[in-house]
Amino acid sequence: MAPGRFSGGGYRGHVSSESTSTMHPAAHLAGEGTHGLIQGLGDDPKRLKVAVYKYAEDPNSDRTPRDLVLLHHIDRFGVQAVMGRNYLGAGEIRRMIYCENLVRFHRSKTKAESWAEWAAKFPGPDAILNEAMILAERHGN
Repeated sequence: MAPGRFSGGGYRGHVSSESTSTMHPAAHLAGEGTHGLIQGLGDDPKRLKVAVYKYAEDPNSDRTPRDLVLLHHIDRFGVQAVMGRNYLGAGEIRRMIYCENLVRFHRSKTKAESWAEWAAKFPGPDAILNEAMILAERHGN
């Protein structure tokens, strides 16, 4: 098969493995290839946690974690339009839920009158926030 052509057998939502380009047709919309603007790239959970925590600390930052960008685009346009397929993998779902929850937990704790009371009332979310905060302090740039 010639490089860059779609594989046969009906639409399969991807470019042939023989293609010279490895970028998915929806990659630009999904945010891939813009490493300077979108943080938390790759599959490293520490990098993702640091990026999401930093975003939660400063949501006006131009460094939005990739999984939050994807979640926003999927909410707005649908999985098929964004990902080029009609499903999300378990890992993708877990990362998006983690990102969304961490931001939500951070906002909830920030709005609380007493952080100590909030932590006592919500020990699970507090542990997640503390882990991300420690990672951001140790590994954040």
